[in-house]
Amino acid sequence: MKNGKKNTLSLVISIIGMLLLLAAILIGSFRITLYGDSNFKWLENEYIKYNVADNLNMTDADRMKVTSHMMRFLIGYEDELSIVINVEGKEQDFFNDQDRFHMGEVRNIFMSGIILGDIALILVVIILVIVGILTINRDNKYVEFITVISKGYFIACGIFFAIVAFIGAAFAIDFSRAFEIFHGLAFDNNLWLFDPNTDFMIRMLPEGLFMDAAFRAGACFLIISGSILIALVVLKLISKRTSSLRTK
Repeated sequence: MKNGKKNTLSLVISIIGMLLLLAAILIGSFRITLYGDSNFKWLENEYIKYNVADNLNMTDADRMKVTSHMMRFLIGYEDELSIVINVEGKEQDFFNDQDRFHMGEVRNIFMSGIILGDIALILVVIILVIVGILTINRDNKYVEFITVISKGYFIACGIFFAIVAFIGAAFAIDFSRAFEIFHGLAFDNNLWLFDPNTDFMIRMLPEGLFMDAAFRAGACFLIISGSILIALVVLKLISKRTSSLRTK
């Protein structure tokens, strides 16, 4: 294979791999946001921020028991979304059938996302090996490999951040409307629409909580992806300097 075609192929493969890496980081960022704290302290703080206690008559301890059960259900640690607790002055199941159906769909999406993120990471490793085979040689050692991977990551970041920025802008402009559109695309029914007068779960999970979670995940994504970007820039500078010293 001629060098020109080989370099182009290496770059294209690198871009694909880095897009997969960014997708895995985004999925991982939501996972870190939701499950980085096993005690779900961040959710407890959200309940305080949005005065959930004023809208739901139950103790703070019981609210966190419900929260823990719900979060464990979403990640597959609980088989059924059902917990009998003292709420609104009597012992009863906190969740109803609509809650169970919708959250079951949410769990399917969440678990599928985790699986896809894991698959993406495996593909990234395979792609790194392929790019390594195409670029690493005795003359430049790892210089070309690092250059191709860095360029692929920079281009992938441009593509990925343009998409994320567009979606983020839509949510920033009108979170409620964007939230509705997202649910319309993700679900083929209207069972995600809850009545606060009859449903405890929606009273515990106000819209602002989802907005804060999205911002937290976004910040996590920027920190991780930005750190990789800086690391690649440093590696590229070091490899070029090492290569120039070797040729002297």
